[in-house]
Amino acid sequence: MDEQFEERAQEAADNLEHAANQSWQNLEDAAQQAGQDIQSAAQLDQPQFNQPQQAWQQPPFQQPQYTPNDPNRWTGELYTPEVTPPDQTYSHPRQGGYVDSYQVGQQAPPPPAKQEKDKFPVWAIVLIVLLVLLICIACTILPFALLASWAIKLPL
Repeated sequence: MDEQFEERAQEAADNLEHAANQSWQNLEDAAQQAGQDIQSAAQLDQPQFNQPQQAWQQPPFQQPQYTPNDPNRWTGELYTPEVTPPDQTYSHPRQGGYVDSYQVGQQAPPPPAKQEKDKFPVWAIVLIVLLVLLICIACTILPFALLASWAIKLPL
């Protein structure tokens, strides 16, 4: 019986070794095939330097040339986002109550007074703090009280 067991163990070991060698060989073959695929793809992707420039390629960017006295280069009007230029009108009305738009040289109007929000009542804040404190104290004392009541009930 021991001989049959040893023969089966040896057969299983041989099968395992054969499977491992076959897997390793398959892995080496796959790596070699991947290397060949990469080399062939690299040879296909090499640029051809003798081809003329294709139509979809843009020439390098060139900045427009300005003359020193170009009348369109600078204008004397400066506009901010709050001020509408004279030749433009907004297609939609502005939202909001206060728009800071005043002419240069004029004094700016004061911003509107902010409405004070109703404050949270002080008594409610004090009550919340006391409840949190009570919960913290109860959570620390309650386990000891329960343990003590359980210990008193134990028969000695």
